Amino acid sequence: MNRQFYQACSEIPDQERKRDMGAFFQSIHGTLNHLLLTDLFRYLSDGNCVSNSSEL
Repeated sequence: MNRQFYQACSEIPDQERKRDMGAFFQSIHGTLNHLLLTDLFRYLSDGNCVSNSSEL
């Protein structure tokens, strides 16, 4: 599901994606960052080892 969200957001211009929208994580960019970090922590907490970011 996150992959579809990232794909949709990739079409939004950078300046618009980073614009403060008054949301909990301020911007779409902040929300995407939160999703990435929580997915990474969940993945690593399952005992997986990541040798580089392309494995995520």
